[in-house]
Amino acid sequence: MRPLIYFFICLGVFTPVMAESEQNDTLPALDCIISPSKSIDLSSSSPGVITEVLVKRGERVTKGQPIARLDDRVEFASVQLAKARAAIRSDLDGGLVNLNYDRLASTRVSEVFLTHAASSQDKEQAERAVKLSSASVKQAKEQAKIRGLELARAKAVLEQRLITSPIDGVVQRNLKYQGEYVDEDPVVRLVALNPLHIETMVPVQYFGKLTIGHTAEVYPEVDAQHARVARVIAIDPVGDVGSSAFGVQLEMDNPELTIPAGIKCDLKFADKVSEQLNEQDAAPLE
Repeated sequence: MRPLIYFFICLGVFTPVMAESEQNDTLPALDCIISPSKSIDLSSSSPGVITEVLVKRGERVTKGQPIARLDDRVEFASVQLAKARAAIRSDLDGGLVNLNYDRLASTRVSEVFLTHAASSQDKEQAERAVKLSSASVKQAKEQAKIRGLELARAKAVLEQRLITSPIDGVVQRNLKYQGEYVDEDPVVRLVALNPLHIETMVPVQYFGKLTIGHTAEVYPEVDAQHARVARVIAIDPVGDVGSSAFGVQLEMDNPELTIPAGIKCDLKFADKVSEQLNEQDAAPLE
């Protein structure tokens, strides 16, 4: 926060304009800076050698888009092995055949037992065979389930070799390239430019005049003749003693990415929270 405060002091945020604004008790025009709403140094969840970087500096990316790929030959082979194991049904099919046979045999023994042509021991052995066959089928089903879980695990490990974007944004810079080994190192830096964040410092005597949702007119230096609407999303509860100011963060829509981040701007808060600004009809900041 302190470097930001020094920045605004150098820009002349706290100038005689403030004193004049204090006299009429209205929120003053302020200097501000435009920054990305998110900045992410994207890294891999597993170590490995980069085989392919799929994006370049300045490229727009969408959430879920592949960014880079690590060497995945071992993981791919593990998936193929797990698929083959998951497809095995011989133990289950054999168990079902035995179970059906033993049930039929048990039924016949029971019928013969009623005519006293079979002993109780024969009946018990037939029933025991049915129970054993049923247990074998159950075990085969459990093994099939385990093999299915092993396949899912192998696929998840393979997916970790592909680095994807967690946001809709822009590649600010590439940090690693094909052939480099990565562990916890970031591969690319992504920034979200829609919405943008507006940072400004407000003299402490105006604390309490702003609330979350309060609107402001923002005039970026790249297009200072047209205003954009921004809304307060955060107000620092602690001021800075050295500058007698507190930080305020606003959010501004930028759907076409026509406004870059990392530039200066001018800002004028609306007198009322309910005031809205039409970008097309907005007048330049005086």
